[in-house]
Amino acid sequence: MDDVLLIANNARDINEMLQQLNAKGKEVGLKINAKKSKIMQTAGLSKANILTDSVVLEKVDSYVYLGQEVSMRHDLQPETSRRRAAGWRKFYSIIDVLKGTTRSNRIHLFDTTVLKAMTYGSET
Repeated sequence: MDDVLLIANNARDINEMLQQLNAKGKEVGLKINAKKSKIMQTAGLSKANILTDSVVLEKVDSYVYLGQEVSMRHDLQPETSRRRAAGWRKFYSIIDVLKGTTRSNRIHLFDTTVLKAMTYGSET
């Protein structure tokens, strides 16, 4: 299974949801990968362990879901830095092409590659 996000009010509900997801997935030959699955709990909620197939899932403070960092810290700086770094990586991957083309093509390439990498997952 890939890119599934479950939200619940308590550990009991999330465990039940995981059991149901696991059972339905197995019916069609899919399995939850416990090594790739993460749990993020808000402050004040029970810190009970969440399991799938008797494996305790890792607890994290943030994770990347569909290209965007989700965090309980209410701090946009890490996500902004991540997006900026993605833009620079994309820029350096096309720098040789940019050097050998016209200004209008450079602008077009920048807009369609670098800018897209920087804004991927953000709302417009």
